[in-house]
Amino acid sequence: MKRVQISLEEGVLKRMDSFSSEKGLNRSSLITLATMAYIDAQEAMPDLQKQIDELKHAMEQLTIK
Repeated sequence: MKRVQISLEEGVLKRMDSFSSEKGLNRSSLITLATMAYIDAQEAMPDLQKQIDELKHAMEQLTIK
C-alpha cells in the first residue's frame, strides 16, 4: 500500500470524518470506497449514453414510419 498526502477543505474533512465514524470506517477506507464508486460510475456512463442514443434513434424511426 502506498501513502499519499492530499489537501481538503475543512468542511469536506469534517463531513468525511463524521460519515466515516458513523459507518465504522477510517479515512483511507472511505476515500478508497468513494474513489472506486466514482470511477465505476464514470466508466458506466458511456454505455448508458450509448443505450440512450440507440433508444432515441429507434423511437425516431418509429415516428418517421
